[in-house]
Amino acid sequence: MGMAIFSLFPFLSVSLRGGNCPDYPLPRDVSRMKEIGRYKLTVDYRYLFAMDTVSGKRYEDMCRLEIGDFTRYYSLYALRCDSLMYEARMSSGDPNDGVNVTNWMGDKKRANYEDYYLDYPSKGSLTARINIVNTEYEYCEPLPIFEWKFLPDSVSTKVLGYECNAAETSFRGRHYRVWFTMEIPFSFGPWKFRGLPGLILKVEESTGMFSWEAEGISQESGPIYLYTPSFVRRTGRSQVDKLKRKEWDDPDGLAAQHGMTGGNMILELNLKSNTKKLRAMTAEDRERLRRPYVPPLELE
Repeated sequence: MGMAIFSLFPFLSVSLRGGNCPDYPLPRDVSRMKEIGRYKLTVDYRYLFAMDTVSGKRYEDMCRLEIGDFTRYYSLYALRCDSLMYEARMSSGDPNDGVNVTNWMGDKKRANYEDYYLDYPSKGSLTARINIVNTEYEYCEPLPIFEWKFLPDSVSTKVLGYECNAAETSFRGRHYRVWFTMEIPFSFGPWKFRGLPGLILKVEESTGMFSWEAEGISQESGPIYLYTPSFVRRTGRSQVDKLKRKEWDDPDGLAAQHGMTGGNMILELNLKSNTKKLRAMTAEDRERLRRPYVPPLELE
């Protein structure tokens, strides 16, 4: 079998992404976090999502919603990666020491570098910060309006001991059922969800690809932060969506687009003669390096 493979495929091509082009975005610099407000309540959600539409393999992230002067929703896993990188840099003094800040995750966790601020910088606006490769992107839009259908006959559900009512909505191409509690009278939830007469504690998307469920609530107060890198690329949501799609369609092209070394080159190994050659990446190479398609939350 080994000989047949070698005779059919005498060359092995390796993308030169290397350490400078990781599977995750480069961690943010936590020393550049700026306090922009205060929160009075936090909710931690376990966020489950399917990364591969073929296998249906599900990943998880732990995300936090901070409610106060305005709301912030972000990944706790991403924050941990950022903090580990900062600690490594402070201890070694070398920002490129090759520390692996994601090996604690295992194969089922993933940090989503997406922060959402509702009613910031002004009432009625939403600001999204998306970190792609090595660049912080920002888009702003009006707060989304959800048309909720209450489900008074649904089976009562308790989450974290709170009695919850059910409601449904469709938003940008997807349908959701949520459970909210009027015992906590804040009209927010994970991600962009809002507009119910109580805090949303659980969300299920109709295809089963996405779900959120609260795992902890705290009434301790604290600062709401915004990362302030030296450069933020301001754009629109549709442009960010195209870049996120490119993470799976053409990851090496996306790396090259962001100035990462090796993004346009292939190291070709000749398995017969045991020689190697560096060459430019072709369209066929890019197709072969595509990852499983990750469906976005917003289809429209």
